[in-house]
Amino acid sequence: MILLSIIKRPFLLLFLLWPLIFGQDNNSSSLLLTSQQDLDICKSAVYILQNDLPKRTSKKISKKLSKQVRRVKKGLKIKKRYYNTDCESIDCVVEDMGKTKATHAFVLDNNVNTLGTDKGIVLRELLYDFNSDKLKPTAQFDLLLLLGLLEDYPKMNLELSSHTDTRGLDSYNLDLSQRRANSVVKWLTDNGVNPDRLEAVGYGESSPAKITSQQEDLYPFLKEGDILTIDYINSLGSTENQNTAHALNRRTEVSITNTGFRNIMGGSIDLMLLDLDKNVLLSEVSTDFIGSNKDIYSRIENMSSELVANFAIDKCKRGFGLLFIPIIILGGGAGYYAYTEIMSEESGIGDPPILPEDCCGK
Repeated sequence: MILLSIIKRPFLLLFLLWPLIFGQDNNSSSLLLTSQQDLDICKSAVYILQNDLPKRTSKKISKKLSKQVRRVKKGLKIKKRYYNTDCESIDCVVEDMGKTKATHAFVLDNNVNTLGTDKGIVLRELLYDFNSDKLKPTAQFDLLLLLGLLEDYPKMNLELSSHTDTRGLDSYNLDLSQRRANSVVKWLTDNGVNPDRLEAVGYGESSPAKITSQQEDLYPFLKEGDILTIDYINSLGSTENQNTAHALNRRTEVSITNTGFRNIMGGSIDLMLLDLDKNVLLSEVSTDFIGSNKDIYSRIENMSSELVANFAIDKCKRGFGLLFIPIIILGGGAGYYAYTEIMSEESGIGDPPILPEDCCGK
């Protein structure tokens, strides 16, 4: 769809190619947006950032990831695998890789945790139209994710909870969040799920979001563990930063409401390809996840295939690799993807799109 949008809008292709044609600072840590570049990803490494998964799970993920990228790119060599590290962001990956001969690294960042009655996850793509309980088309993936989970575990019950930002009347936000949660439940029941297995709860603005490590990486002015209360948001200074924090508060969460499901995990997964020599992020794919250990392995394998497939070389050799377009999906919370709107004429590339507040100022 992105490629079709570019074809229909030639000026967008020129915009993306502009840095390549007229030069670009190769030492920049910003995303590299080029149509063709001298790529040699054949000496790479796999790096699993610090996470809450068991060590054996991280180790197996690193093996699965290594095997899959070698399958997609014939002759690609994985120089080293890192899976039990204290590194929490890509900033320390380059330093750790200094002792290897790898030129690129496949870096996996995730905040996947075991789900339970006391712990839920945010589904980042469950977004709604402004001041509305109508789901956006982008919600389709996460809705299908929930549907598949409920089909795989027919005795599982879920709570779908919706949250608004702190702007607007308390009573209005409470009603809006309830209607939004109801819309998710309706979609699931319309697709065959027994309504007795689902509970829709609207919390309005009463439960502010807690910042994750991935959100801290994406928004440096936020710190992991911070609670996005109105006082905290007002202390951020710039209007842009405040709007970002408000957007992260607007979210839908899923939790399991009955016991007996010990091995179900959920969270977000980001897989990145990093140029170690230039300290440049070449490409990234991101997804929400709910499922078992087996499911997470297959999901990461699919993500690695998608990531490597962006580069149009099917076997390793020196020369030019063709990166047709930057297929980049950066994760935030509550469906807040910084580059999802890269084709939007309203949002500038490089700036996360500002989502509208839910309603009326107090």
